[in-house]
Amino acid sequence: MKVYNLLALILLSLYIPMIPLEVDPAIHPHLKLIRLEQKALDLDHIILTSYNNETAPYKAVEMDSKINESTQFVYTDDELREMSYDVLLHVDKKFVMRKMKIEGRENQKIELEKIAKAIARKHGISPNMFAALIKVESDFNIKCVSKQGAVGLCQIMPDNFKKLGIKNPYDPIQNLNGGAKFYKEMMIIFEGHISHALAAYNAGPGAVQNYNGVPPYQETKDYIQRVFENFRIYKKG
Repeated sequence: MKVYNLLALILLSLYIPMIPLEVDPAIHPHLKLIRLEQKALDLDHIILTSYNNETAPYKAVEMDSKINESTQFVYTDDELREMSYDVLLHVDKKFVMRKMKIEGRENQKIELEKIAKAIARKHGISPNMFAALIKVESDFNIKCVSKQGAVGLCQIMPDNFKKLGIKNPYDPIQNLNGGAKFYKEMMIIFEGHISHALAAYNAGPGAVQNYNGVPPYQETKDYIQRVFENFRIYKKG
């Protein structure tokens, strides 16, 4: 009898690895989104490696240990230059802004691009696509205001400030976080279809839903094309 039990266990152990892993959509609601956006994310492999690109592991650990006492800890300019925005965003935004100032006003757009990509990684969206979106929206001009009243880097309408957690739309970190949240929401609503998400960002989700796709607005079509053109530039580095 024991021999039969042993054989049964051996057969069961051989069978278990062959059972396909089923993922419950209720547990992983963004699984489809992740799969559909994979092409963009593959090009942005920096998402997985950015934490080691600019910050030595021991520095990351040190920063992490200071999160709860960031108001009492001061970094030198040289130390901040070594830190990545990814790490600084988890500590205190004052360090992010100070690093940007240290790098120089003439480099502000370059630093804002880096911050935008770090915030995109934080929200789990494509860094290069998000940077391309901002490039088209405001050309990384913090004080940009459209004729329709959209404000800041991500050109967010005042009606959406509260929903996106924005108190000061001219604060670059608040504005970028709000834009990232909105873009991610559009990606989820439109199941990872990037063109539809971009169209919704430009013309509103209602327009995309009404037309069951990109609405026939020339402005929106041009907008999507410009974003993708900038995306291709960013992905080439």
